[in-house]
Amino acid sequence: ENLEFLVKERTKDLKVQHQALELSQTILEDLSIPIIGVGVEGMIVLMNREAQSLSAIGNGFGIGDSMQNYFSSEVNKKMTEALTKNLAQTIKGYQLSDTAFDIDLTPLSGKFSGKGLVITFKPSGRSSS
Repeated sequence: ENLEFLVKERTKDLKVQHQALELSQTILEDLSIPIIGVGVEGMIVLMNREAQSLSAIGNGFGIGDSMQNYFSSEVNKKMTEALTKNLAQTIKGYQLSDTAFDIDLTPLSGKFSGKGLVITFKPSGRSSS
């Protein structure tokens, strides 16, 4: 009887966690700014819908690709610094296609500290002529 209660409680907890995870994924997918998740080795592990749209008009990067293939050595250096020093970095006015973006590099926190970055792209208001 006690075991049955424990199993029911654990099942309930798992259902709540699963729903929270699904909701989190949907929120990330529906955000109106491009977001890319990058693992410690520089590989793209996650892209939301806006990042996929950005990719279609820009460099064509995708999940499993290395970010280092698509950005300048300056940006790659800042990515490495953000990871190794656990310090957020911002790159202003980076040109992708015909749009300039401010790129925020935010290291993961908590148990994933030092294991990846969240990269967000915000239009900087500058564009090429």
